[in-house]
Amino acid sequence: LNALPEEEFFARQAGVQQLFHAGLDVARGLQSSYFLSGQRKSGKTEILKQAYQRLFWEQEAVIPFFFSLPKSIPSAEAFCREYFLTSALQCIGFLRKDARLVASEKHDLNRIVQLAYESKLSWLTDAIDHFHQFTKNKDLQALARLAILFPSSIAARTGLHAFVFLDDFHHLASVASPDEMSLLTRDFLQALESSQPPHCLAG
Repeated sequence: LNALPEEEFFARQAGVQQLFHAGLDVARGLQSSYFLSGQRKSGKTEILKQAYQRLFWEQEAVIPFFFSLPKSIPSAEAFCREYFLTSALQCIGFLRKDARLVASEKHDLNRIVQLAYESKLSWLTDAIDHFHQFTKNKDLQALARLAILFPSSIAARTGLHAFVFLDDFHHLASVASPDEMSLLTRDFLQALESSQPPHCLAG
């Protein structure tokens, strides 16, 4: 097994603790969006993941969301699908305290609809209907807005707060179409300018 040097281990633990308390501050309206800086391979991803896990299990007031942007994003539509469905699953997982839903890498839309019905989340089934309609109509602007602002919508619908961790955010630049990248960037800027929910970006 590879062991972290002692000073690096404690530095990471301090980072996790700081992010965990930042998440708790969200419920008090004291946390704004910010950027987690650090050199490549410095452990930022692990810090985000551990902070997410602590917020998932150790408190009830703030829904944590975690999304790692892939190195290559083939299209804005593909990104929006993954972002929307990941947010939906993580919301249901948090409300049910079911870590298996959060850990799932396979996003079966029918399964998510079933879970929403079982959890009596009618607003979520409505959102999925909108997702279907926007995708069918090729309305990329509406789809991007729905997906990127979905954590904010979830917070409003549940009466809880939300805290969004975005890892490898610089990969947003890999979207093949400049117009589509501009569209996603615009909506993320809008999300970041809003105080609810705050985002923590790493990249």
